[in-house]
Amino acid sequence: MKRLFFALFTVVYCVPLIAYANLKILRSDFRDIPPLMYEHDGEPTGALVDILNVAAEQLGYQVIWRKSTMDRTLRDVKTGLVDIILNVPDKLQTDEIVEFVKPIGTQQHKTYFLVKEPSRIEVGRFVTLEKFKFKLGLIQGNSYFKALDQAKSIRKRYYRSLPALVKAFDERKIHILTASESEIVEVEKLLKSKNIGFRYLNYRPKGFILHNYAVAKGSPHAVLKEQFEEVIENLVESGKVKDYFSKYKVEIK
Repeated sequence: MKRLFFALFTVVYCVPLIAYANLKILRSDFRDIPPLMYEHDGEPTGALVDILNVAAEQLGYQVIWRKSTMDRTLRDVKTGLVDIILNVPDKLQTDEIVEFVKPIGTQQHKTYFLVKEPSRIEVGRFVTLEKFKFKLGLIQGNSYFKALDQAKSIRKRYYRSLPALVKAFDERKIHILTASESEIVEVEKLLKSKNIGFRYLNYRPKGFILHNYAVAKGSPHAVLKEQFEEVIENLVESGKVKDYFSKYKVEIK
């Protein structure tokens, strides 16, 4: 099954776009941000993945998934190689390469900051992060809280996966490991499995993640935007979106 999955998206992503203009296939990328989207037993899964699969099915389409970094996704969106994006980051919201579908909801969450033992770093408020120029390790494409997401003065180091983030933390390439509420359990497991001493900082700001989808304007299926938005809106109003998030133990408003 895993080989079939990767073979399918390799073919679909490599064949010229015009060949797929009339086929019932939508192409979308996912990355490891559990429980929103992640790979399990070689297959894409997660709340946002499930919802898009259902919405596409209602439109008579099938989603072909590709695991990718956000940088690669953004590059391929510009050429129309990706049809729909999950949880579009803020930096794309002023571009003219996508059309946004109405958000499906927001999720309140905490952001955790971890330091290695016996580090003496103490942080009680956001200005401390800015003042002392700590190197923060974050996951590429994630949203944490507004002040951090938009901060230009903080020294941010982005990593493509939690193992890569933990490795950088262990090698002291970053001063502070940053983790969202959905990541913290996995981060703890990784740290403990490698016997890495750590402690939490007292500063745990709350923020909101806006969950959304966007349709690439360069996609041969861009004309589906209004229909797709209507299906998503019906899933929200019927309560099915909440049910999909509840399946992964996430509360959404």
